[in-house]
Amino acid sequence: MNEQPARAGVIARAIPFIIVLVGIGLLLGGYLFHKRTVYLDVEEVREAPTPVTEDAGDEWSGTPGLAQPAQEKIIVERSRLERESHLVLEITRGGVTRLASGKIKRTYMGDEPPALCPT
Repeated sequence: MNEQPARAGVIARAIPFIIVLVGIGLLLGGYLFHKRTVYLDVEEVREAPTPVTEDAGDEWSGTPGLAQPAQEKIIVERSRLERESHLVLEITRGGVTRLASGKIKRTYMGDEPPALCPT
């Protein structure tokens, strides 16, 4: 007869530890596996296509010459997966915004976020 109250006491003492362990597991899983796609603008330097010029060629061989390749800076939109915990920090600093289409976009270029909160 004494086994029932003793067993109930062990179960009652184990329930808070089980709840804490499940909570830690859920937090760890959320930190490691919850990621969102963030769109950012990246500045790239590419060679611009140059037209073939007729007057730059060798007049003896008859082959047209090529002008020097020019470089141009263009801005390309890229996407990257970022952890939600990092996004919370970026939102606090004003570094990301949600567009009307529902996409999350970074508001600055490069790897350095804004230094302070805009408010």
